[in-house]
Amino acid sequence: MSFNMVADHAVRKKENDLIFTISKEAKEAVIKNGADKVINSTMGVLLEDNGDFVAFKSVYDELKSLENVSIAPYASIEGDAPFLEAVTKACFGDCFPNSYIKAVATPGGSGAIHHSICDYTNLGDTVITSNWYWDPYKTICEENLRKLDTFNLFDKDDNFDMNSFREKFTYYLDKQKRLLTILNTPAHNPTGYTIKDSEWDE
Repeated sequence: MSFNMVADHAVRKKENDLIFTISKEAKEAVIKNGADKVINSTMGVLLEDNGDFVAFKSVYDELKSLENVSIAPYASIEGDAPFLEAVTKACFGDCFPNSYIKAVATPGGSGAIHHSICDYTNLGDTVITSNWYWDPYKTICEENLRKLDTFNLFDKDDNFDMNSFREKFTYYLDKQKRLLTILNTPAHNPTGYTIKDSEWDE
């Protein structure tokens, strides 16, 4: 008799992330064919010309200059106030809206996606994103008892497919109390597409 320690909702088929799979193949191609023959643009990260991660010296110099006792303690759950204020200013710049604004720190972009799905949708809701998307969107939805559906990112002219987006948006907004849409822009990963200002307006 077998026994599974994992809760029923957490049992699912293991799938390899498409972007990481392609990135691994690109790295292998660099080794086989040489870096001058391969452009690896799979990961949505900023790299130096030699392929190393961009790590800003000024940031790491400042971090390494801090006393251990300054960086070791836990931060507050919602994030430290000066950081949250700086993030809010950086987000809105000169276009600060006259409305209630509240920032919260998350463990990276994945944490922000997780919090958004948990806090802005209800159990059983469907979240929508484009048909080119990062696989963990689906995993985060499933782990939180939500679903993920997609619309076409590109129309026949390789522009944002507004009709497909509108159709899915309207369909789910008629079925659910609320709807969360994940739009990865600018520099959509993995396509590199950036939604134009006119498309945002529409």
